[in-house]
Amino acid sequence: MNEENFDPKQSLLLIESMINRAKDKFAEDGSMYLLWGWVVFVCSLTQFVLMHFFKYPYHYIVWFASWIIVIYQLVYIRKKIKRRRVRTYTG
Repeated sequence: MNEENFDPKQSLLLIESMINRAKDKFAEDGSMYLLWGWVVFVCSLTQFVLMHFFKYPYHYIVWFASWIIVIYQLVYIRKKIKRRRVRTYTG
């Protein structure tokens, strides 16, 4: 397109398309957020049960299970970065 034929409507459409591409690029499926939500829920519930029903003195030990999820998340992120391809701004 020439700058002479570039009217404001086309300019806004171009800006909108670039914003939508940027949104799509940074969009995530949210699986890690769901995973962490469930881990926190299960660990909290388990700690509550151990503390109140079993009077277990080391009830906090269940939170060490979250380290397994940290390791899983690091592996997941590493694989995701390796799969990522080089893209241009418009691509």
